[in-house]
Amino acid sequence: MKKSLVSISSVLEDLFKKKSSHFSEIYFLLQLKQIWNQIVGNQISKWAIPSQFKNKNLYLNLPDSTHLQEMHFAKETLKDKINSRFPSVKINKIILTVKNKSFK
Repeated sequence: MKKSLVSISSVLEDLFKKKSSHFSEIYFLLQLKQIWNQIVGNQISKWAIPSQFKNKNLYLNLPDSTHLQEMHFAKETLKDKINSRFPSVKINKIILTVKNKSFK
């Protein structure tokens, strides 16, 4: 039986898109980072950085507690905005992180 050749990019894309794959979380995070500025705007994108997407939780790195408080009030709206932009990926929770401390 003759085997057909498949491009490495199509294999990787299939791997990244599998919902149960750890690679799918990385793939989503990369996609999100590419359009982050469009989602949150110029000002917020300078200091709020998506750092991790794990178990349907998005982690945002923030520079200090002042920014943490600002994002705390905006995180539900932000979650809804991201979920509508990426319907195949549902964020359950946004976790805000400052100086290696996590605030849920």
